[in-house]
Amino acid sequence: MKNLARKAVLGSGLLRIAGHFRSCSAAILIYHSVMEDPRDQNAFLGGMGHSRHVFRGHMELLARRYHPASLDQVRQFVRGEGELPNRSVAVTFDDGYTDNYQIAAPVLNELGVPATFYATVDCVEQRKLPWPGRLWFLFHNTKTGDWSDSSGKTWPLSSGVEREKAMLRSCDECCQLAGTEQEMYVARLAAELDTEVPARSGALMMNYDQLQALAGQGHIVGSHTMTHPNMAYVNPAAARRELTESNGIQAAS
Repeated sequence: MKNLARKAVLGSGLLRIAGHFRSCSAAILIYHSVMEDPRDQNAFLGGMGHSRHVFRGHMELLARRYHPASLDQVRQFVRGEGELPNRSVAVTFDDGYTDNYQIAAPVLNELGVPATFYATVDCVEQRKLPWPGRLWFLFHNTKTGDWSDSSGKTWPLSSGVEREKAMLRSCDECCQLAGTEQEMYVARLAAELDTEVPARSGALMMNYDQLQALAGQGHIVGSHTMTHPNMAYVNPAAARRELTESNGIQAAS
């Protein structure tokens, strides 16, 4: 369902998907960033952001024609502990960008739409972008003519299309790493591309006061792991650490 919802978010008619669901099901809409103008942070977030105007349109349509549901309600339904109204839709945000609190939350609160915010805990703690945003910046700002992946294959970086392909290959490598290994990969890549991610990019992440405020407003706040690896690739010990440490730190904050 998440893959289906992700595709729906990227399309112009994102909420039409909910109309095709059976009465005993829900659509989950996945967002990352909402800004006044997403082009302002394109250097760090690429195409992950929506404008406030577009997002508000999504939420107005959701509130008017569908039934906004929390993920707690969806979970209770899956467990057989409750029912969901027809055309239920849950809204989630990944990573923990500060615009979620500053721009998206006021829209949600005004329209009565609950949401779940998943924060990448190490990025909140260390005030740094999740690794996909850092890789995006490195590949799109390097002046290096090419890059070699771990297999030795050389990727040209002359055009935007070539940079995109190389970045996706790098993402395939980095997503399989967690914690210190992941940080070492990003640092090595920065050296290879002779580029440095500006420290100011860390201001794009929420702090714990903002996360607590979202919870106080009635939204769900959860962890998006510690360092945002692809959990299908990391070993069981690393996966356990990513989940337990992130939940523990967030619960104590």
